[in-house]
Order: sequence, then C-alpha cells, then structure tokens
Amino acid sequence: MSENLNGSYENGVPNDRNDKLPDKGIIIRDTKLKKLDNFWYYHKWKIIIIWAAAIVSLVFILQACESDKVDGYIMYSGSYQMFSAEEYNPMKSAFEAVLPYDYNGDGKKVVQIINTYVLSEEQIQSMRAVTDEDGSRVYQPDVNYIKGELDRFDSLILAGEYSVCILDPYLYERVKSANGFVELSTLFDEVPDTAIDDYGIRFSETEFAKYFDALDCLPVDSILCLRRQSTVGFGGDKANGKAYEFSVAFFKSIVNYIPD
Repeated sequence: MSENLNGSYENGVPNDRNDKLPDKGIIIRDTKLKKLDNFWYYHKWKIIIIWAAAIVSLVFILQACESDKVDGYIMYSGSYQMFSAEEYNPMKSAFEAVLPYDYNGDGKKVVQIINTYVLSEEQIQSMRAVTDEDGSRVYQPDVNYIKGELDRFDSLILAGEYSVCILDPYLYERVKSANGFVELSTLFDEVPDTAIDDYGIRFSETEFAKYFDALDCLPVDSILCLRRQSTVGFGGDKANGKAYEFSVAFFKSIVNYIPD
C-alpha cells in the first residue's frame, strides 16, 4: 500500500508514531498498586503468619486477664456434662458462696468450674446397650471425643491448677492409684463421716451438696477430693504455694459447710 492518506499509512504501516491503536481491553494500572500486588505475592504467607500469631497472642492475653479475676477453681470430671449457662451459673454461685475469702482482693468472690466429660469403658458399653422398642441403639457415645476429654483431664490433673476436684469413681481411682490426692487425716482433726476412704468424700452426702439445689444434677457417687500440690506450674514456688493454700481452704469450706 503506497497511498498515504493524511500521512496515516505508508507501505501498510502507520507512519506517525503518535498514532495509537485502539485499546483492546488493556487496563493501564497504577504503578503503586502493581508494587502492592508484588509485595503481597512474595510476602503473603509471612503476613498471614504474623496476623495469626497476633490473634493467638490476643486470645491468650484476654484469657490471662479473665484468669486474674478468678479466686478459686474446681474441676468436675465424669458422666455429667454442663451444656448451658442455666446449669453452670447456679452451680458457680453455690461454690462462690463458700469461698473462704476474696483471694485476689478485687472485692468479688469468683469461681471457675471446668467440666470434662469422661466415661469408663463400662459406662460406654452400658450406654450402647440401651435400645428402643425396635432394638435400635438409643445412645451412640462419641468415643473419640471421650478419649480426647480423658487426655484433657490427665493434663489438667497433672498441672494441678484445679486442685479441688469432684470426680467420677473411675477417675478418682485412676488418680488415687498414682498417689495423687491428699490424705484427709492431714487436713482435719477428725476424718469426716462422709469419707469413703483415706482420700475421698461422697460429695452428695455433704451438707453443702444437700443445701444447694443446683448441685443435684451431679451423679450421687461423685467423689470430692483434693489434689496434691503439683510441682508443675507458673508464677514461681511462692505464688503457687499461696494459690494451693487457698485451694486447701476452699476444699475445707466445702466439707465443713453448715447451712445458716
């Protein structure tokens, strides 16, 4: 093509370098945005990890702040499972009523209850044996969940933060066989009539359990016991010693409770 119309073409190609071909969906992007894209591409996993670590740290900080408000701890482990605040709060209030004093000095008496749902093999088999009129199983225990709860219980009992315990007989014997409880004779001038052996007390037979209706939901064979002071923990020996002394006083106040 030799014809040149207004200097547009010569030999089939544009002869004016200022002439532009029409945009065919080409988007001209801001160079700053391009740099941002490149930064994200090369560093995204670092950013994700940093943010994840920050979130985890925040959770731990919030838990630590919440823990600072707690005076006393108690652990129930066995076949009863607390599903709602309607069950938890009245029980919590009952234990707060017998806290010996305000341990952290913030003007409030606060108890934290931890509940681990653990069944023995015999209890699991008994639940499986229950059938309806058609012979179908009524209950199907989640053995993996129960195994996880048992592992959690073992970790908590080892750590010793939850020294005051109310346990299913199966778990009580598990810890007692490892010499994990304090002898009642070292705590009381006379061993309480509600004691089942040298270490445990039938919780349902205590005046405390009889008085507070919120505790009726716990199995009647649950055993109240005191964990030996653990050598595992944080805060130093002095801090751990003071916390344990408070747990001992808390345990005694439950056992010695007499309604007004």
